[in-house]
Amino acid sequence: MITHSRFTIADSSSLLGCLRVPGIQGSFEIRSFMDRVKRPRFIVVHENWHDAGRRERIAPIVIMQFDADGHKECIVQQAETSFKGQDLAGLSRRAMDFLKKFEHGSLACHH
Repeated sequence: MITHSRFTIADSSSLLGCLRVPGIQGSFEIRSFMDRVKRPRFIVVHENWHDAGRRERIAPIVIMQFDADGHKECIVQQAETSFKGQDLAGLSRRAMDFLKKFEHGSLACHH
């Protein structure tokens, strides 16, 4: 399972946009790791990551990585998060759709 501290998320990634899931309070953030130029990596985390304790590890719900050869990898870690009992069907697909739109120049929070 891939995890990050809240400091790593805050210092190493930038917010691209937000997605909402019916039945779950708050929104999910799509974040891009700034140091990943040749092999971009994006994560989807719930906005409550800001509330994590100093030593708490945050498991992104979805991790998307694009390799230099064009290969795309999407890792869904829902079973390892506090959202394992909730219906997040389609979150990874919606995040990928968002990234496709983002590549074409649109940047907005999707509610």
